[in-house]
Amino acid sequence: MKTKNIKRLGLFIKPSVDAIYYEGVGGINGSAKFQVEFANCIYKYGTFDEYHCFCKKIEKEYYLPDKRFKIIPINMIAEYLKKYHYTCFHHTGPSLKYYLLKYRQNISKNLFPYTTTTHSISYSYMVGKTFLPYCLHKLFPFDSIFCCSEAVKKTLSIYFELIQSYYQVEQYPYEGQMLVTPHGIDGDFFRKNKISQIAAKKKFKLAHDSMVILYFGRISVALKKDILPLISIFNEILKSNPEKKIYLLIAGNNEELQKNNFFHKRHLLIETYLKELKLEKNIHFYNCPSDIIKVHLFSAADIFISLSDSIQESFGLSIIEAQASGIPVIASDWNGYRDLIKNKQNGFLIPTYWQKDVELDNMSKYKKIEYYHYRQAQSVAIDMNQLKNILEKVIFNKDFLRMLKKNTTKYSMEYDWSNSLKKYEENWVYLSEKSEFMSNKFGLKTLRNIDPIINYKNKKYEIKDFPISYYQSFKHFATEIVNENWYITLGCVSNVLIDAARNNLDTKLLILIIKITFQELSKTNKFKITQLAKILNKYGHNNIEDIIRHLMWLFKQGNLHLIK
Repeated sequence: MKTKNIKRLGLFIKPSVDAIYYEGVGGINGSAKFQVEFANCIYKYGTFDEYHCFCKKIEKEYYLPDKRFKIIPINMIAEYLKKYHYTCFHHTGPSLKYYLLKYRQNISKNLFPYTTTTHSISYSYMVGKTFLPYCLHKLFPFDSIFCCSEAVKKTLSIYFELIQSYYQVEQYPYEGQMLVTPHGIDGDFFRKNKISQIAAKKKFKLAHDSMVILYFGRISVALKKDILPLISIFNEILKSNPEKKIYLLIAGNNEELQKNNFFHKRHLLIETYLKELKLEKNIHFYNCPSDIIKVHLFSAADIFISLSDSIQESFGLSIIEAQASGIPVIASDWNGYRDLIKNKQNGFLIPTYWQKDVELDNMSKYKKIEYYHYRQAQSVAIDMNQLKNILEKVIFNKDFLRMLKKNTTKYSMEYDWSNSLKKYEENWVYLSEKSEFMSNKFGLKTLRNIDPIINYKNKKYEIKDFPISYYQSFKHFATEIVNENWYITLGCVSNVLIDAARNNLDTKLLILIIKITFQELSKTNKFKITQLAKILNKYGHNNIEDIIRHLMWLFKQGNLHLIK
């Protein structure tokens, strides 16, 4: 077999022979979990002929039991690039490895494709630190960023447009591709370790004939999702159905429990709220459960719910874990979530709403990540009226729930690594064929003569003042964008928890808006935001964006509802 016909993949990970499972000590985020599982599952399901895994802190070369996998010290990479023909090199993070591009341009046996993977892309520093180099280093049409969702791909396209416009890098715009390549999960782990629902409910001391709603994910009001609206809706359903046995299980890494966390007081607020509403018996928290406990929680659940409102979310691994466990999912119509759910077939997508917020762009220049993400997430509303209606429909219609579960099981295999990895491999082969075509058409020597890097130490490429527009870059995450021509109506949640708006909103303005809107809605079913703005103008409040932001928070909590 000729060496160039061998499918050989270069990696910067070290696969484990045995599966590694999380034991529940501390927290683990989605991107870290993805990288561990990707390494293990490529070992389990990969179909290439050879895998060269270049790793730090390795003193000498050695093979894994599967001899296709060779572990190599990172300082030997130049030697291997001269010797071997590679189908592709892949990095499981989004950052470029500059030395690899330099070696590829100057010494490698072939101009192999170089691919990277996106995770969260919402941190302002990433535009200059992570993605500007894609425009300043020579990349080819056979290179690609693997985008985990269509929404992420669109945001990256906007980033590159902003970069080229701001820095005027016409010489080397990003010329690679952005192939949508979803993440996967180890579905076998969930199916093999699943226990009966009766046994799982018994394990967590839940009534065997109860209805169990599960949220599993990072508990962070700034960087994942706000659980307060979910608790409020759950309370409304319980009030309407006091005879029903319904539980809400909230599990994951609870960052708000950490005393040095800016949002620690918010968790204390929620604890007080639960006591006031007498919900402690119906809402249970599980902080940092192990993977086995996670599977048992999924086994106990009838419905999985995830209402992401943060631009930090990029895909939704927990959603496909729920699907692998055969649980229907109710999720916000937000970013990558909408790629994972076939609405009304294996779950539901709840509409999301956002607004233009200029101050958010300014905050990202000088505030910590948690601060500007908090402001952004708190101005995203999920349709609480629709959520309540759908939850009641699913909870109280066993035949409908059974149909959803059947469809979920049917679709659950789509994102197993055994299937997802095929998409990665297809893309690597496609890009490799494209690189071979270009090398044959233009000649390897001609392509190598292109300068591989621009000197971006030049002041022209300083990144500290990059004017990122969050609204422009992420507005497509939401279902709808609210403006002053929308109407205000009553929502479905009666309790207004003013304290939850502190450190984000002007409490006096919020109370004034509540007073005026409820007065007006006592006279009519709806009235326009512009009408509210005219009244507030008399009180010295004339910033329409700020007024809408306060309305969006009440919309988010379910106290008010906004319609076109």
